[in-house]
Amino acid sequence: MILSEDSLEKELVFQGVNFEGVKTQTLIGSYTDSLKKEAPYCLSVSVVLDAIENGPIEEYPFTLGGLEDLLSRRGSSVVQPLKETVLKHVTDKGLQVKEQGSKEFVLVLLGIPRSRLGIVQKLEVQGFMVDAGIGILGQSLSVLFKAKEENKWYRDVMGGSESDQWKSVSIFPVNVKCYPNEEEIRQYSDITPDDGGPAGIIAGAGALGGMLAEIWGRECWGEWAYVDDDTIQAHNLVRHISSNSAVGFPKAVVVNSLVNSIHSEKVNSQSKAFVTSILSEDKVLNDKIEKSHFLVDVTTTLHVPRVVSRSDSFPRTVSAFITPSGSASVMLLEDKHREIRCNSLEAQYYRAILNEDWGEEHLSGHVGRHWVGADCREVTLSLSNELVHIHAATLARQIRKKSSCNEAKICVWDYHDNSGAISFYDIPVFPCRSIFLNNWEVIWDDGFLKKITAFRSDSLPNETGGIIFGIVDQKDKTITLVNACPAPENSESTPSSFTRGAYDSESILDDCKNRTAGIVTYVGEWHSHPPNCGALTSGDDIGQLSFLSTELQVEGLPALMIIASESAIGFYLNKHGIVVNF
Repeated sequence: MILSEDSLEKELVFQGVNFEGVKTQTLIGSYTDSLKKEAPYCLSVSVVLDAIENGPIEEYPFTLGGLEDLLSRRGSSVVQPLKETVLKHVTDKGLQVKEQGSKEFVLVLLGIPRSRLGIVQKLEVQGFMVDAGIGILGQSLSVLFKAKEENKWYRDVMGGSESDQWKSVSIFPVNVKCYPNEEEIRQYSDITPDDGGPAGIIAGAGALGGMLAEIWGRECWGEWAYVDDDTIQAHNLVRHISSNSAVGFPKAVVVNSLVNSIHSEKVNSQSKAFVTSILSEDKVLNDKIEKSHFLVDVTTTLHVPRVVSRSDSFPRTVSAFITPSGSASVMLLEDKHREIRCNSLEAQYYRAILNEDWGEEHLSGHVGRHWVGADCREVTLSLSNELVHIHAATLARQIRKKSSCNEAKICVWDYHDNSGAISFYDIPVFPCRSIFLNNWEVIWDDGFLKKITAFRSDSLPNETGGIIFGIVDQKDKTITLVNACPAPENSESTPSSFTRGAYDSESILDDCKNRTAGIVTYVGEWHSHPPNCGALTSGDDIGQLSFLSTELQVEGLPALMIIASESAIGFYLNKHGIVVNF
């Protein structure tokens, strides 16, 4: 059968890598639809031998005849495949080779299956370069003839006499290395080969988001889309994975391009970059979100994880960030079924900051609008690229490992600059609940109630109480409860009454503001009732609630009162109340 020029399959071409002083030469092969003038053209012949367990040590052959003798002893041959391959590349217009010499060569690839106990475990590949052009090789194999006065070869349709010229054609061994597939790359990265990771989205393609994308892209873990509405600016290059040639381009596009270029097998012509906000109404992005299984929020903003938490259209979400000083990194990971979401995890994280020694300087330098001191748009943000790498590596590994767990997680890694050590804090996570009161949603977790009930038990038979800290979101009309404080020492407490004394306001209020960057604030009061009394308000309670409402109304804030009884908790907001039984 004579091939037409249009029916030729993709060709194997090689790009040479040459550097002065390097004695070995590297050729990188790839398949292409059309040959480039500068790319060496290769005719490759593949021969797969029968599987062997252990074979004798043999010298490399240096002629085609010697290679044929070696293969014949193993019940195989290279001559016939060479003939078939040469003929396959000849059209009715003759052999279409642009150039002779160094731009053209023949490569013989031997596949040697290695088995153990009858099971093939790997395929070794050995290559031999044939020291002859394709036309000359075909002529020595008696399948081509050269036209007179033309530098072109045609099929020998007359079937000329067989020649042994091919036996003396020189060959020399070459080291053949195949590019690893995704499973092999994961294995080399100490990841289970079949753990391909989630189909996910990285929201935020800044310094941290870009490094997470690069790490996971190099490991072939996950299939990611990148979402960011910002562009690369010159000051971003201090920490971003991009270079100066990317200035002015969208961050999502730059990160997508850089990650896709890491492994040639991973290049995907379909863009995975979205130059918009993760909260946008973009239909294509929303379709992508619905098909995704994991959202990595590294936008650094407080607003994004809160909005995501209130929506059922988003997949399981992890919010990760580096603290403003660069001394710590944080991971807030929702559970698999999203029963405990990032807004509750945020509140529980702040409670740990307020109650633990490490929380005193944890968020120092916070500007209040972002998880970190400022976002990447801020030219004045000072943060070491070394610390970004340290925390990005920690977060990348821990997010990957913990994403397979079903439980929600709050984790903090504190870096000690003097020693290089990292302290790890695994913060307990409690289930959360919510109720609606007077058009406000009050959200709390069992850890918050646990503190109140413990304070009540410790004070029995007397009543007790204290102030409540929480996060107020005026736009979404939510109050997320964070922490309950015990009664001040100057309080009056009896089995039937409680009058809270004055706190050292400079101490307790300023400490809360400094530790949480003003995010957590005073939201109301709590007190306990004695045994055999419910969680309903008394006359004194109604008076106190009215006073609180009047005081906080000046700042546009609701006033919350919580009553803890033996078996119930009462929530009261601006004269509206709900009692929740344990």
